[in-house]
Amino acid sequence: MTNTHKFALICAAFAGLLATGCGGGAKLSTVPISGSVSQNGAAVPNVSVVFNAVDPSGRNATAITDANGKFAAVTTMEPNDGIMPGKYKVTLNLVNTNPDAEISSEDAYSTDKPKDLPFSTRYLNTVETDLEVEIKEGGEVHDLSLVP
Repeated sequence: MTNTHKFALICAAFAGLLATGCGGGAKLSTVPISGSVSQNGAAVPNVSVVFNAVDPSGRNATAITDANGKFAAVTTMEPNDGIMPGKYKVTLNLVNTNPDAEISSEDAYSTDKPKDLPFSTRYLNTVETDLEVEIKEGGEVHDLSLVP
């Protein structure tokens, strides 16, 4: 085989890889879930609930609590597509409900506890959170109760 033929074969193989792309595989198997977030019996509104997959082959999912601390529209890849069955560590983040609010760079990069955080800082990261859920086939309700 000549160098020209080898080069043509390599180019054809590379073109085939480009044509197939990286993510065109099977659709993810997800299930719908809903739930709520509360602390001392009171609803925790306007927080992002992040389901962090424990299994490296899993996918993270997110939802946002409403004014009553409830969530239902869980997103993995596309809005409201659900969550993959598996084990998750749950973290929370504040949702900015005031789009006109200005955040200083000092506040954005601060390692101090965020102002007006309605829950313990342990729920901000996967290392410290004690919230863990297992999502099973069929969808379920997950009520998350926070400890102050």
